[in-house]
Parts: sequence; C-alpha cells; structure tokens
Amino acid sequence: MVPLLRGITVLTFILVYVVPGSPFAQPRNQDGRQGITAVDIDRVSANFGLDQPLHVRYFIWLGNLVRGDMGNSLQNSTPVSTLILQ
Repeated sequence: MVPLLRGITVLTFILVYVVPGSPFAQPRNQDGRQGITAVDIDRVSANFGLDQPLHVRYFIWLGNLVRGDMGNSLQNSTPVSTLILQ
C-alpha cells in the first residue's frame, strides 16, 4: 500500500508541477519583450519556492498535503480543501 501511495503522490506532483513547465514561459508582447523582468521572476520564484530543487519542492508539497493544505484556488483564491468539502 505504501509504495502505491508514494507512486500516486510522485505522479500527481509531476503532472501538476513539472509537466506544465515554467509559469514564466509566457508569450512575448508585440514589441518582443516578455513583460516581466528577471528581478520579478527571481522574486516570484522565491516566494513560491520555485527556486528550490525538485526533490525539496516535492517534500514540501507532500508535507502540506498530509496536513490538508492543498493551497488556494487560482480562480477565486479560496482554499482548495474548502472547495473539495463543498
């Protein structure tokens, strides 16, 4: 049972956080600029922990999941666990 749960969590983490790629890989503006500076990218990456190695991010995510903290919805900023319980 434990290997199955570990496999499910690793697969879920990869599908949600690794497969989509960098959140900063956005299309360029009409003038060819990205619209966000390297300083902004570094700041936001640090705020969301994206500057951490992948295995560290996985264990942080897994720890939050075990505590029931699944983050906030991107659509309305409410906790995901509240939305699931509704």
